[in-house]
Amino acid sequence: MKKLILIFTAVFTAVFINAAINSSAGIMFPLLDMGVGARALGMGGAYTAIADDASAVHWNPAGLAQVKDAEISLAYDKWFMDTSNQQVIFAVPLGNGAIAGEVVYMNLGTFERLNESGNNINASIYPYNILGSMGYGTGIMPGISAGISIKIISQSTGTKSYTGFAGDLGALYKNEIMSAGISLQNAGSAAGFSLPMKIDAGAAFKAINTGENRVLIAADVNYLFKDSPALSVGAEYVFSNIIAARAGYNIRFGENNLDGLTGISGGIGLNIASIKLDYAIVPYGDLGTTHRATLTYQFGSSNQAPPSIKKSK
Repeated sequence: MKKLILIFTAVFTAVFINAAINSSAGIMFPLLDMGVGARALGMGGAYTAIADDASAVHWNPAGLAQVKDAEISLAYDKWFMDTSNQQVIFAVPLGNGAIAGEVVYMNLGTFERLNESGNNINASIYPYNILGSMGYGTGIMPGISAGISIKIISQSTGTKSYTGFAGDLGALYKNEIMSAGISLQNAGSAAGFSLPMKIDAGAAFKAINTGENRVLIAADVNYLFKDSPALSVGAEYVFSNIIAARAGYNIRFGENNLDGLTGISGGIGLNIASIKLDYAIVPYGDLGTTHRATLTYQFGSSNQAPPSIKKSK
């Protein structure tokens, strides 16, 4: 525990120093703050205290200690106009925890290239972001786990490219009824620009956990440095360990320039044997509506139905 406290102190110090040094720098790599996984996004991003699958490498690496079977997820996120994300995330149990990795590619579409006078020069540019990360989470004492991840991200505007490096650190407490987590994310920099560094803290509560019905309620508070704090709340209802319905709401305290429906999210999930299919819809007002889909395959047999609905021999 003393080592964990020292690590957290060091990371907090590095984050604040970096933010102070780069107080006039622009925010780069928005992909770092966009979230992954349709389940988490359907719950409004309130996932710091849940993080019980491979996507924990993104939300809170301490959650990887909960992964008991190897799994791989493929995800596709449809954003506005021609923008989309493709993601591959995997996790493999290792020792008292699990190791995980992710690759996320963000395609920003095709744009006409213009000269200084604003005239088309019969050329196109193809801006993109690509992210790769590796993380490990492990139990350090009963009910408490810790994790760390490192990431590299590259951004191309079509004419210039930037590469950055960052690290995350997380801790998670969990018992039979509730869990609480904290994650320090995106501590790093790139070419003199600061990254979207933030602190996430969350809690989750099993409101119903009887028979075939489960209800999970979660809330996150996060602070993005040099920006405004945000609050996310979400809920998930699971029937018979097969069908899930989710809803969430996210509000950022500060100026909001979007008109129309924004902040809410919703989703559904289907779990058949070792295969999970999740979908989430997240509107962004007059910008449009995003759609997220994630397909997960779990190796092994720990993903079983609750004892009350197992078939008798």
